[in-house]
Amino acid sequence: MRVAIFSDHTGGVYVYSQRLTKQLIELGAQVDFITHPPTGSLGSERLASLKHDGATIRPVPRHPKEVSKKQMLQLYRAYLDANADIIIPNYRTISFAACAKLPRKRASRIIGICHDHTPTMYKYLTYYEPIMDGFICPATVSYDNLRKVLPHRRRDIRLIPHGIPDAGDSPPKFDGGEIRLIYHGRLEEEQKSVSSLIALAEMLAKTDVNFRLILVGDGPDQQTYRDRVAERGLSERVVFLGHLEGADLENALQEAHVAVLTSRHEGFCLSLAEAVGVGLPAIAFDCGGGINDYLVHGETGFVLPWGDLDGMRERVEWLARNPAEWQRLSQNARSRMSEGFSVKEFGEKSRQFMAELLEKGEHRGWPRLERSLFFSDSRLASLRRRIFSRDRASKIEEPN
Repeated sequence: MRVAIFSDHTGGVYVYSQRLTKQLIELGAQVDFITHPPTGSLGSERLASLKHDGATIRPVPRHPKEVSKKQMLQLYRAYLDANADIIIPNYRTISFAACAKLPRKRASRIIGICHDHTPTMYKYLTYYEPIMDGFICPATVSYDNLRKVLPHRRRDIRLIPHGIPDAGDSPPKFDGGEIRLIYHGRLEEEQKSVSSLIALAEMLAKTDVNFRLILVGDGPDQQTYRDRVAERGLSERVVFLGHLEGADLENALQEAHVAVLTSRHEGFCLSLAEAVGVGLPAIAFDCGGGINDYLVHGETGFVLPWGDLDGMRERVEWLARNPAEWQRLSQNARSRMSEGFSVKEFGEKSRQFMAELLEKGEHRGWPRLERSLFFSDSRLASLRRRIFSRDRASKIEEPN
């Protein structure tokens, strides 16, 4: 089996893609990892690791505009060169469009991953449904919803949770004293609402709770957050560690006590799942239900109505004063993640689904979309003036 996976170098989707690549290779598949050239040493190290594991790296140029005909055609060529049995386009418009353009003679099976529980994600998958041979949903809420959105494709939709690495034999400890809260992810406002975490720190600073908020990650709004922390006199309470991964991230999680999340929406939220897997009770705003597979209210942490900062503050204060309850939640968290979210099972289920699609002897990749190759929702309506139909999409000669 040969699999082509497209991803860039950021976020949970990259971690998902990297983890899936490694697992598929261990199970005997050949994997072409298609991505943009790295922009720094971290990206280079990631690709070197994948190459060492046996992946074929196929770089495609990065363009200033996320959606462009030129970039789509370059990705299309990469898919042709990969000559894969299975293609996972992940989550970019150009990647879906490149799959839609593939010629009939290339009988690659296309799998759509429902990475997010948002209307736009379901619109993407519905728009490109005619070319999709199967769908994978990491979260129960997205699995249930996609089966409602595409009732005629129910047999082609699988629930396959993300794989979370084993937490090891050294669980975090909390016996009282300073309670350390941790968030790791993008430092941005539109989805992650990190300003809410700074507001939480400001509220806690007015109580007698001895706490520290640790922010791990980078993003477009990080300087704004740094300035806000300084302006409000929280520099000794709020710590920015920058981007961490591997052993450095594991150490940061091990030294923390509570994972916090204030996102407006999430699909599965791999970063929060990894924190819970280590044994950190989590306190999160309700962000659509994707996190509820592992964050069970009162058992592994707390799920609060979105925006309920008073409730989040109260839960932090309660945990700080009740180390025994913290220990109960921590043990529950480790147990839940180890029982239902193993990396090995994630890889095996993914490969089995791919094998089933290949055994069916049919694929839905033709005819190509009877519409524009580029999906456009209301936020991308201006693209309608620039997109092109399949009949005039390209002058590239399709190989025999």
